Amino acid sequence: MKHVEDVKVESPYLGRVLIVDDKFSEVGPIALALAERGIAVQYWNGQAPLPASIRNVRVVILDLDLAEGSGGRDAGDAFYALPAKALNQIPGPFLVVIVSVDFQTGDPKNLEKQYKNFFGSPIHGIVSSKGMTKEEVETPGRLAKLVIEEVGSRKAFDLLLHWEGVIDNARDLALRDLVAIDVDCCIVALVKSIHESLGTGSVSASVTRELIGILTRLASRRVEEGAYLEKLDDLVKSLNSQPWPTSPNRNQMYNRIQFLSPRAGEPAWTGDICKKADEKSFDNYGIVLTPVCDFAQNKADSILLCLGFPLDERLFQDPKYPPYIRDYHLKEKLEKALATGSSNAKGSAVPDHIVSYLKARYLDPNSESPPPVRFHVTRNLIEDNAKEPFAVCFDLNKVASVGRDELLKWKRIARLDSPYIDNMLQRYGALAFRIGTPEWK
Repeated sequence: MKHVEDVKVESPYLGRVLIVDDKFSEVGPIALALAERGIAVQYWNGQAPLPASIRNVRVVILDLDLAEGSGGRDAGDAFYALPAKALNQIPGPFLVVIVSVDFQTGDPKNLEKQYKNFFGSPIHGIVSSKGMTKEEVETPGRLAKLVIEEVGSRKAFDLLLHWEGVIDNARDLALRDLVAIDVDCCIVALVKSIHESLGTGSVSASVTRELIGILTRLASRRVEEGAYLEKLDDLVKSLNSQPWPTSPNRNQMYNRIQFLSPRAGEPAWTGDICKKADEKSFDNYGIVLTPVCDFAQNKADSILLCLGFPLDERLFQDPKYPPYIRDYHLKEKLEKALATGSSNAKGSAVPDHIVSYLKARYLDPNSESPPPVRFHVTRNLIEDNAKEPFAVCFDLNKVASVGRDELLKWKRIARLDSPYIDNMLQRYGALAFRIGTPEWK
């Protein structure tokens, strides 16, 4: 086993190193060298189904020639097919280090190209532009230096891996705390108290969901000062100094923060956003406002559904569009404009300046003249894996009670997650149960 001066270099990232090679006998020394340095290492031949125990992989040491008799590089693009399919099975994100005695500068790009041809999306990680020989990987310091160089040059990816370090450390401390105060007693008491608070008829899924939430909060409280947190602070400051990204991909992040995707077949739940099929009405979206406790205790015989309409600019030219009828301020503006003979240059019944006012009022989250309190705008929805998000305006005055069977005719798009659904329920409660007073003009 070879050692050089940089053998003392250690990677600052947690996670496991996965060696993917069809011959364990050739990579055994690599696994031993990494394990001797305390690095968690696993092996997979890249052809059999990926074992469930392989997870939390952050570095993949990949042999491109995974199958004897495949023709090697003479096979052209097909040479990269098996490695690409292997990478798709590995949970990411990770850094791929190609290990080959005849590494070529075009290997990383060819591997990425073949992956995208198969799966229609980029590899969920980074493919190093630098290859290594198996002898070089046997020196852990060299591998650590390569990892630091590749990940460190990508600050957003670097931030995610340091965030993982903060979370892992906090989780270990939280688990240690629970074990130290009699884990059997604490967990049993916690489960039973959750069950009682939700009701004796509560379904197990709701108890489990609440238990996960409580344990996650306990872990978040154990985030302590340390190297990972200090580095995370530095990365946050550095990234915040950059200009706003112009790529529409940032909407994907906003979508994931606000919404979750229920499992197929999962019953209706608070916050479910649905769309009615073949509905010609503007109000063809609905969100479930039935409280969680009613679902948990199996008391939701009928479901409270708040109806809404899409904020689609293609509909803004229609004088029957809901805001022109239900938003009294906008309605008055439109009526006055029509009374004075104003018209749209395109021949629409809605003048251009009214359309512009509607856009500013409903589409701008920082509008100085927001919609009336009866309207709750939910942004960043994505339907059917579309790239462009859209917004739905829910009318808190248009609430219907529908049966469970009737709701099955609606297509579920997503579920508005906490705290966004909690905010909406509070707004609905304040509007629906307020003491009524005349609305004098």
